[in-house]
Amino acid sequence: MFSKDILWNDNNISVLFEDIDEELNKKSVDIIKKIFTNKKDIDKKLKEYISENMIEDANSWNDDAEKPHINREEFEKLITLTSITISEDIITFWFDDGDIFWGHTIVVESDCDFNFTDAHIEG
Repeated sequence: MFSKDILWNDNNISVLFEDIDEELNKKSVDIIKKIFTNKKDIDKKLKEYISENMIEDANSWNDDAEKPHINREEFEKLITLTSITISEDIITFWFDDGDIFWGHTIVVESDCDFNFTDAHIEG
């Protein structure tokens, strides 16, 4: 497994991929280069995707905690990318939830062309 901490906006994040063979390693490095070349745009798109797909759940959790509802902009400000995992044809982006989901991790899955396919919580 390749693992390295890299600066993402104002935070260090972990970047991981399986060290399987030369071809897959080259593909993973190329994906990482694409991500970091376009990190502002990708960060924005990820946060928009998460807030669009999870705002109702977030406010349902807020109801359970007797906290006020948040809007999409507030949601996007609270979440922070913590790591990226690449495995063959899937990129997984891991986010700190900013305590929206009581400390659970927000996960976004993507194909290698940054078409996001799922957003959910884990942990």
